[in-house]
Amino acid sequence: MKKSALIILPFLLLPGCAANHKADAYGSFEADEIFVSAEVNGTIFSFKKSEGETVQKGDLIAVIDTTTYALNLQEVEKALAMLTLKIKSAQQQLQILQTEKNNAEIDRQRFVNLIAQNAAPQKQLDDIDAALRVLDERIQQAGTNVKLSQKEFETNHVKQAQAKLLLGKCFVKAFRAGTILQIYSTAGEFTAAGKPLFKLADISRMKAIFYVSEPQLAGLKLGDELKVYIDANESMKKFIGTLTFISAEAEFTPKTIQTKDERVKLVYKAEASVTNDGSIKIGMPLEVRF
Repeated sequence: MKKSALIILPFLLLPGCAANHKADAYGSFEADEIFVSAEVNGTIFSFKKSEGETVQKGDLIAVIDTTTYALNLQEVEKALAMLTLKIKSAQQQLQILQTEKNNAEIDRQRFVNLIAQNAAPQKQLDDIDAALRVLDERIQQAGTNVKLSQKEFETNHVKQAQAKLLLGKCFVKAFRAGTILQIYSTAGEFTAAGKPLFKLADISRMKAIFYVSEPQLAGLKLGDELKVYIDANESMKKFIGTLTFISAEAEFTPKTIQTKDERVKLVYKAEASVTNDGSIKIGMPLEVRF
C-alpha cells in the first residue's frame, strides 16, 4: 500500500506545475469597427460583396439607384451648354456695339474738324454725340448681360459639381481595407442618407484590451512585446503583441474581467496590437503575460 501511494504522488503534483503559469492580466479582443452609411436616398440596386468577405480600399460594395441623380446631372449640363452659347452671344453683341462706338467717334472727330472750317452744321455733331450716349448705355447693358450670364454659369457649374458628387455617392465603396462583418440591408430595399448599410473592420491586426494594476505599471512601457494567449482546445495559443496604449487614469475593473473581490480594485486600461492569423475573433477572451 505504501508503494502505491509513492507512485501516485508525482501525478498529483503535476497540476501544480501548470498553476505557476498564471496570467498577469485578462481582457478581450476588439477591432476598429466602422459603420458605413448611405449618403443619398434611393433604392439599393445591388450588393457586390457579402458578409465575411475581405475588401480592399476603393472596392465597390453596393450600388444605389442612380436614375434621379443622373437625370439631375444631365439637366444641369444642358443648362451649362445653353449658358455657354448665351455668354458667347452677349460677348459678340458687346463687341459689335464697341465697334459701332469706335466708328461713331471717328465720325465725330471728322465733323469737329469740318465745323471748325465752317464746312458742316453743328446739328450733325450734336446728333453724333446723342448717338454716342445711346451706344454707351447699350454697351453698359451688354457688359452687364455678359457678367450676369457668367455668374449664372458659375452657379450652374457648382450645381454640376454637386450633381456629380451625389451621383458618385450612389456607388458605395470601401474607404479602407477590411472585412465586412455585417450587412444591414438587401438589394431592392429603399435606403436613406445616414442609414447604415454595412459594418467594416480591419481584423488583420486586432487590439488586445486588458487591465493592469498600479504595481504592474512600473514594468510596462509603450513598445514592449507581450505574450497574448487565447484558448485553443485544451491548451493555450500564443501570440506576440506590441503595447500601444496605457491609460493615464485609473478606473474600476470591468465586471466581465475579474472576480467579485477583484472588481473593487482600480486598474489601468492598456492595449496591445496583435497580428491575427485568422483564429482571433472580436470579443474573444485573452490572457496576457509580461
